[in-house]
Amino acid sequence: MTNAGVPVPPGFTITTDVCRYYYANKQKPPKELEAQQKAAMERLQKIMVKGFGNPENPLLVSVSFWRQVLHARHDGHDLKPRLSTTKWSRASPG
Repeated sequence: MTNAGVPVPPGFTITTDVCRYYYANKQKPPKELEAQQKAAMERLQKIMVKGFGNPENPLLVSVSFWRQVLHARHDGHDLKPRLSTTKWSRASPG
């Protein structure tokens, strides 16, 4: 999209390899994932000059995932990020 001249904000990707690891390891993420996510969010905050969880100057993020990848192991929950200064939450379908 950026090659087409469409302004696209910076971001980061958590690959399907992480998803596969998670399900293959009793729903435990790789040990390095939390540090990598934190570094990526800090990078985004610096680039965008905004703060995640900052009500005065919020960094807004979008999360998406490919249901097709998760479908075989889907446990009836959807990822629903909530604005929080500490964590993402996982909500049951409503």
